[in-house]
Amino acid sequence: MSESLSTAQSPKGGGAAPEEFLFHSLPLQTDFDGTTDVRENFTSTMVRSSNDGLWRATLRGRALLGEEVQLPEGYAIAMTTVTTNKTFSPPSPTSASLSTFITPTAEADEIETPDQVSIQACASRYVVWEHDKAPTAAATISQWVTLAQLIHTSSQ
Repeated sequence: MSESLSTAQSPKGGGAAPEEFLFHSLPLQTDFDGTTDVRENFTSTMVRSSNDGLWRATLRGRALLGEEVQLPEGYAIAMTTVTTNKTFSPPSPTSASLSTFITPTAEADEIETPDQVSIQACASRYVVWEHDKAPTAAATISQWVTLAQLIHTSSQ
């Protein structure tokens, strides 16, 4: 299987996605498939508090509190597009290993494998939002990064 990784072109024609992208992790779920003007409908209302450093905004009439997370050097958050053209069919289990209560499904029989992952945008920071309280997920990310560094660093 051939896989490739590519980077989206910046509007100025450079090879890398521009750094000015800022991602937002919002506490909501939507089934909307269209487009919207994010600047007009969300980011233009963002205000940073001088007291606690938290961002404040509203979305659909609800107050949101946001905390900016700066990722450590060497880490980035990315928006990707996955192109999948192939399916992989794992070998069927023997009849002796099948449970009489489990019936195979099409989802279990075929696994889609990505042919290409394209980076559309990337940034070294993002904002985590919560309703009416300071975000706790912001601290969780830095804990995972620290844990990953400890696991993948050789001890000598």
